[in-house]
Amino acid sequence: MSKKTLVIIVLLGFLNLTYAQEKGIRFEQSLSWKQIFAKAKEEHKYIFVDCYASWCGPCKLMDKDTYPNDSVGKVMTASFLSVKVQCDITKQDDQHIKDWYTDAHQIQTTYGIHEYPTFLFFSPNGDLVYKAVGYRNPRQFLALAHDARDFRKQYPTLVATYHAGKLPYSGLLDLIKFAGLLHDTITRSAAARDYIHEYLDRLPGSAWKNKENGEALGYISRYLRTEDQTFRQIWRDPKMIDSVTGIKGMAMSIINDVIYREEIEPAVTAAKKSGDKPTWDSLQKKVKMRFGTNYANMTVASGRFDWFSFKNDWENYAGALIDMITAYGWDPKDESTRLSFNWAANEIFLKSNDPTKLSIAAEWMDPVVASTKTKGYYAGEFLDTKANILYKLGRKEAAIELQEEAVQAYPEGNDIRENLEKMKAGKPTWPNK
Repeated sequence: MSKKTLVIIVLLGFLNLTYAQEKGIRFEQSLSWKQIFAKAKEEHKYIFVDCYASWCGPCKLMDKDTYPNDSVGKVMTASFLSVKVQCDITKQDDQHIKDWYTDAHQIQTTYGIHEYPTFLFFSPNGDLVYKAVGYRNPRQFLALAHDARDFRKQYPTLVATYHAGKLPYSGLLDLIKFAGLLHDTITRSAAARDYIHEYLDRLPGSAWKNKENGEALGYISRYLRTEDQTFRQIWRDPKMIDSVTGIKGMAMSIINDVIYREEIEPAVTAAKKSGDKPTWDSLQKKVKMRFGTNYANMTVASGRFDWFSFKNDWENYAGALIDMITAYGWDPKDESTRLSFNWAANEIFLKSNDPTKLSIAAEWMDPVVASTKTKGYYAGEFLDTKANILYKLGRKEAAIELQEEAVQAYPEGNDIRENLEKMKAGKPTWPNK
């Protein structure tokens, strides 16, 4: 092979490597948060911030499936400065992540980052204009980036148009969604009440049967009142509401939430201030008279759950949680309630030492684990919950066997692996009270 041929091969290899490295999003690695804002203003580019956590499964999927995509990379390189911000702290953090600890904490606090991944989009002038939560495939992410640059869909524009009285109802729902993500409670509350009064309350029964109204209920339900025509529609035809929302039990959940806020929550709040226990019997009778036994049982159980949490009375808290799940009639085999059962079972594991309550939680997890795929984030989490409960019940061998399955199902789960090590060492996997 001639020297000239060798040089050409090396150059081609270098070019191919460079091209491969340029595919996908190029995240800024050497700039501080302040420097990124300055550079974006100078280059007249938007800023994209990926807020993630090291343990987050959907975040890892973004790194694997979406960010390396060539089309995503071209769009983001042309219009955005991109930065990844790790929002948790681990022993494995490199110097770059450590240098960002202070800025990461400020971003979490300022922009209300509680779920991962969270995507923040800033204008070239440094204003937050768009926010979204949750995994997006390349096509969905490109649509998100497009909307973030659309002046008409940006949050400051929606707010200004709303206050000018020129925002259509479709835009009003977008405003409600964004206000929730940005924790703008004043705007969200006002817009939601307007949406209920000026649009939903005026719909005839036949007009309710479309998915747009079902979607809207998910965003405005917390602002409903029993006096609203929309509430009466949900009360009269819960099956239709479940149908348009696509969620079994959605109507019941909304009705329960409205009753709780009007009848139970004020009493619990007053009790917290006075220190006197709420009069559960009188509350039960009052709600039963207006809304029936089922809603009385559900709302009072929810109130007791809130009260015992406030009092740090953890055994009664766990008992109230069991009563609440029973009153709601949730089915652990139902896909829509698996996460709820996993959360509830884990709460009982963490808070209770009562073998009876722990056994109930373990029984909840049997169908949840059985109905879940054997691999992935949730499979690992569900197996971990069941194993922890068995371990606390003293069934060490069965717990370790199940925890090993949890590690195999989700190898990236550091907490799951740590729990397995604690079990093998005979150490508690629950916090000391």
